[in-house]
Amino acid sequence: MPYTIKTDVLSNGAILLSLVAIHFTGFEMIDSIMGILISLYIIYSAYKLIKDGVYILLDASLEEEIVENIQRLILAEKEISDFHDLKTRRSANTYFVDVHLVFSPGISLLRAHHAGDKIEDNIKALAPEIEWVINAHLDPYDDSNTDTLLHVKEE
Repeated sequence: MPYTIKTDVLSNGAILLSLVAIHFTGFEMIDSIMGILISLYIIYSAYKLIKDGVYILLDASLEEEIVENIQRLILAEKEISDFHDLKTRRSANTYFVDVHLVFSPGISLLRAHHAGDKIEDNIKALAPEIEWVINAHLDPYDDSNTDTLLHVKEE
């Protein structure tokens, strides 16, 4: 039964029960006690709804286990020599991944593109029910340290 219907049924039942108990016992504090219990139950049952609502409004990074699996998948690709600037986030039911993939300078664009596609497919396979937005930047060398950038002379 969905949370809202279950909460409505239980709270209405508790109200009726408290009215019957007050009628037979004359103890009117039962109404206040039942009101507090109903409020606590509503808060408890609404936790998941509140949590999902917060995820819709705010971005959050992906769980550490998923990030570790993404790193493992990237490093398992034989064409990749390294990676950097891995950023992940979650917004509602969409997972976002940004990463710079480092290849050897002599790799063809076609081979690098195929390797990038393979990594994207493997990442999406981690949670196929989730919508993934993956932005993989293909680097012919590690440009994460700007002091050691290679400068290629155009011919």
